Amino acid sequence: MLLQFLFISSSLLFQSVYSEGYTCADYLVNPPLDITKPYYFPNDWNESMPPAKYNPSQNCNWQINVLEDMYATVTFYKDSNKAGSFDVYYPDKVTVAIHDDDINPYIFTYQQFRVNMFVQNQPGAFSFKVVWSNYPNACSKTIPLNDSPVPNVPDTCFTTYTAPNNVMLVGFPTKEDSDDALRQSAVFDGGDYRGEYLGNLYDLLNTQIVSKSNQLTVYTFGLSEKYNYTLYMGVDTKGKW
Repeated sequence: MLLQFLFISSSLLFQSVYSEGYTCADYLVNPPLDITKPYYFPNDWNESMPPAKYNPSQNCNWQINVLEDMYATVTFYKDSNKAGSFDVYYPDKVTVAIHDDDINPYIFTYQQFRVNMFVQNQPGAFSFKVVWSNYPNACSKTIPLNDSPVPNVPDTCFTTYTAPNNVMLVGFPTKEDSDDALRQSAVFDGGDYRGEYLGNLYDLLNTQIVSKSNQLTVYTFGLSEKYNYTLYMGVDTKGKW
């Protein structure tokens, strides 16, 4: 009888430990009518709190829409001791792993991005915040390309390279210990942010981005406040560099 009581008590204790966390599902998230109000997950959490604990053995998915002429800024708060799988899918289908203790924001553009969470038996915590914004009424500058590459420093303008052929964008690392802040950027095909999303400056650390037309536009979301040196350059695909 005593052994049975101890077994039941242990089972209840085990269940209570894991019932402290949240259970998630699959979600379709749209921007609110008032875009000054962020989306929080879980909805009873905010960034002044530690990340919320989750229950084990879950596979959850968030499809988050971004309207035309808007972008979304997302900050993830994750403490999983590197267990489980947490990924985000950009509009261009590139998949990036979400790491512990990395609160540098991500920027997502029209039309949708996706967050996946898969955990097994290990405990952990994961929360995030989404803020939708309209693109600023910022300055625009056009840089013509010929045979020579043209480097550029982050600024507050939309920067459009125009080439006789296609435009290739080449990137450079920062002088910091981490280049994660380079995610706060977007590269578009064509002459403005309404063009197809092609990637960001962080992607350029591993590959070049080539436009599909003879124009390519770059916007850096506040990076000019952090970096005052060259982070990328435009090259005509048939030019010399």
